[in-house]
Amino acid sequence: MTTEMLWLDGARLAYDEQGSGAPIVLVHGAATGPAAWGSVPGMLAQEHRVIRYDRRGFPRSGGSPTADARRHVADLAAVLERVARTPATLFGWSSGGNLALALAAQRPDLVWSVVVLEAPFHGLRRPWNGLVPALLGAKIRQARGRRREAAAHFFRWVSTRRSGGNSFDDAPAEVRGDLLNCADAMLAELNPHPSGILMHHVRAGDVAACPVPLTWLLAEDSGPWYAQLHADMQRRRPTLRTVRIERAGHFAVLDRPRAVADAVREAVADSPQAVRPARGHR
Repeated sequence: MTTEMLWLDGARLAYDEQGSGAPIVLVHGAATGPAAWGSVPGMLAQEHRVIRYDRRGFPRSGGSPTADARRHVADLAAVLERVARTPATLFGWSSGGNLALALAAQRPDLVWSVVVLEAPFHGLRRPWNGLVPALLGAKIRQARGRRREAAAHFFRWVSTRRSGGNSFDDAPAEVRGDLLNCADAMLAELNPHPSGILMHHVRAGDVAACPVPLTWLLAEDSGPWYAQLHADMQRRRPTLRTVRIERAGHFAVLDRPRAVADAVREAVADSPQAVRPARGHR
């Protein structure tokens, strides 16, 4: 795979593609890297055209990190318009799911369907026990110049397992290294901002009413915060499709890659995309 660059308004987005067929765009959360998605992109590329990009401020793309999620949503729209060049399925993991949800609500013409893996949409409305201390702990370490330690502290909390431990410490060393290389961008996203990555500036009703199919993946070994946020959206959108990934935590793409890939493929098969030819493939 060759990494290519999409240039826009003084910034650049690194991306790569594999496979052919109906497009799926992968939208990462607070961190990414060559190993972070595990084997899921390759599995999806057996039947689909998979586009994986790094958001602005993240290592492959470079540039200054931003806490303004509106900028990331606009960038995602540019990826769809200029790289996919056809409506696509969005698969957003963690805060990447928030970006996918926001774009689907704002630009449904660019999206065939959305799949999110434990999106923390409106995450401060249900601050699960430990969220505020986790944020403060990360910021204190950041203020002391220990940025990678700050990132690791937050990753451990956000990937806490119900069964004990956390997905960050369970991940292979290569993955942990990729995630910690994103420390600057991740810590920027934890800064308070009127249009921050938890998407409180986007109306939940607008997301619930968006006219594209929406699938929500829940890892059954994740902490209760994600389940509470999912329940909030399900009350607003009773037609929400839910897939529970057994024996997996927040890093379900690593714990159960086949189950995650199958859920995404099923969502693509059930979307309007499945019955209309994709346009503009290279």
